[in-house]
Amino acid sequence: MLRPEWRTVLSSAFVRLGEQAPFYLFTSFVLTYGTKQLGLTRDGLLDDILIAATVGLISVPLFGHLSDRFGRRPAADAPAPGADNPGP
Repeated sequence: MLRPEWRTVLSSAFVRLGEQAPFYLFTSFVLTYGTKQLGLTRDGLLDDILIAATVGLISVPLFGHLSDRFGRRPAADAPAPGADNPGP
């Protein structure tokens, strides 16, 4: 597949680079800042990042489905009422 479609594979890799680069930059920053400035353990931070990635793995397709079914505006507005009051 790579021989006849190398341009397509390379193109898709560069398209995904713009999507994935911010995640890796943010993850590196969180690990460095959390361990050096906040004194948190690296293992604890890695666990938190794993949980956040798992939530994203589930929520992105879920909200994509809701957006396809009900429209972009209602799917984007659904979590908004809880966003302005995060706690007691």
